[in-house]
Amino acid sequence: MGKLMRNIIATMGLASIILMNLASSCLAQRLLTTYVVCVSNEKSGDVTIIDGPNGDVMTTVPVGRRPRGIHASADGRLLYVALSGSPYFESLPLDAERNVVKYPDHSADGIAVIDLQRGALVRRLSVGSDPEQFLVDPSGFHLYVPNRDMATVSVVDMPSGKIIKVIPVGTGPGGISFAPNGKLIYVTCEADNWLFSIDPGNNQIADQYPVGANPRMVKFMPNGASAFVPSASTNYLNIINMTNLALVSTVALPKGSHPTEIAVGRDAKTLYVTSGTAGTVCLVDVPGKSYIKSVAVGPHARGIGISPSGKTIYVANGPSNDISVIDVETAREIKRIKTGKGPWGIEVVQLK
Repeated sequence: MGKLMRNIIATMGLASIILMNLASSCLAQRLLTTYVVCVSNEKSGDVTIIDGPNGDVMTTVPVGRRPRGIHASADGRLLYVALSGSPYFESLPLDAERNVVKYPDHSADGIAVIDLQRGALVRRLSVGSDPEQFLVDPSGFHLYVPNRDMATVSVVDMPSGKIIKVIPVGTGPGGISFAPNGKLIYVTCEADNWLFSIDPGNNQIADQYPVGANPRMVKFMPNGASAFVPSASTNYLNIINMTNLALVSTVALPKGSHPTEIAVGRDAKTLYVTSGTAGTVCLVDVPGKSYIKSVAVGPHARGIGISPSGKTIYVANGPSNDISVIDVETAREIKRIKTGKGPWGIEVVQLK
């Protein structure tokens, strides 16, 4: 190899290193923004990180197969993303009798960990079985991961990345949340319509309660007095009194709505509910327990997040590969931001 060629290769290598360092430092510098909008893209296997105030895409981080549930650590430094090797519903093959044949690759199941300051994947935890959602312990020491195809919840020790306990629950566990007082964890089980409570002190089942059909998640009001559970196979939003765990009311959303995820307005008087294939966000009056109106967004509205100021709502539109930006004051979609393929979940992270 001639000297000229060696110099060219060396120069190209140096340039690549400089560009990589510049990209990293630029991301770190731009992360001085007040908040970021993080979007899990189920079909492209990555996470889009967006500068919240100006709507610019800052970077895209490859993470693995079917990223869905997405949550940040309490300090906003790390981003956790659920990965699954189970195939998409629309792509499942059929046998000669036209029965669905599933080929899950459980080696792809797990939780990806992204360092938000670096904008890079830093760890992958091989835990869970077809995880869709999960819960980050505020202390940062544990993850609680519902295993959708195993009817269990795995408790993961974060420092070691090992499963320390497996808790049996109902069929099809999905949504999982801490009560505001931190005393109990609640898990919705979509296939048999149960809400389970878990005591994190001993990681045992505390109780279980019947809820509406196909419960997707449980969303608590900030004071913990009540919770809302969307029934994705119906157009109803169930309201639960957390004092006695009784179903006290339901809110009927427009026909064709399939309530999926919920964001609570800053004043805690309005809920914003994604409607799935109806392609809208439904506004619900909390004190009046009533439907207000719908805001049209993209097709199959799923994940939802709200800015720290409470002035902006973000909604994942799966088929159109973008997110909708809604102005809360006018209750109108004002912008679309392109993402990866099949945006699924949204986490708004206030940077500290």
